[in-house]
Amino acid sequence: MRAWGSLSVWIANQPPPKTAVAATRYLQAIADAGISGARWVVALDDDLAGRLAAREEAAMGTWKRIAGMLGYFEQHPEWRALPEGGQLALVQDPEKGAWFRAASWT
Repeated sequence: MRAWGSLSVWIANQPPPKTAVAATRYLQAIADAGISGARWVVALDDDLAGRLAAREEAAMGTWKRIAGMLGYFEQHPEWRALPEGGQLALVQDPEKGAWFRAASWT
């Protein structure tokens, strides 16, 4: 997406229905989006949303962690403009399942 220009990329995926998602998985979704120059649309599972509405202490702690991670990536908007250019490629042989690593290509 970023190769097409200076578009803002937002990743929006819903938690699985009837599933309580661990706090670490929310943080991972935010970080996965952030390190690729995108943003994650906050989508909470029903369990966490309900516990937040009830102002449950543990849920509020989870929300603070989520907000902290979101804030961390928002404090570094320049990261969204970093050029793509990794020096590592992993290729899997579909017949053998073996991984091959190419350290650099130029």
